[in-house]
Amino acid sequence: MSSVFFNDAVKTIPPDSIIIEIGPHFLLQTLLRRTVGPKALYFGLMKRNEENNIQFFMDTLGKLYVEGVNPKIERLYPPVKFPVPRGTPMISDLIRWNHSESYFVPKYSPKSRVFSREFNFLGNDGYILDHKINRKPLFPATGFIYLAWEALASKKEKPVEELPVVIERFKIHKPVVIGHECRHYI
Repeated sequence: MSSVFFNDAVKTIPPDSIIIEIGPHFLLQTLLRRTVGPKALYFGLMKRNEENNIQFFMDTLGKLYVEGVNPKIERLYPPVKFPVPRGTPMISDLIRWNHSESYFVPKYSPKSRVFSREFNFLGNDGYILDHKINRKPLFPATGFIYLAWEALASKKEKPVEELPVVIERFKIHKPVVIGHECRHYI
């Protein structure tokens, strides 16, 4: 019906953009990478000859989330009516620890400070002090998970971002209360 000025439009895309192609396959990926530059991130929502394009679409949404985009995936599903009906499956059964490898974990000794780690909850980590249960600031459970993940990544000599993990049967036996001085040893 009218002229399309694709080349002119692509030149206006900032070099550090996240580009999402909505189409049947990655038709424009090479052209966009060459024109916009190597700093841009490119994602296609579908892929030609893909056996499961729904899985590919959901994987792409996950990759976008990792890059800082917050897609509103709740719009993909019907709204949840509360209270949920009886028989609604729990997700806790889907969370499992991978016990295929074992690691030596030393016990903490106040005298030798074996395996101690200092945390200073000031600056960027000050939000941790806001994590309270019964008005007591507690070290978050996700913090313990992250510390274990970070230790495993260090042992394997990989960045945390490149070492995916599966958490199963996670249990906290005793909460760690954070004191007023904001310096603690775990």
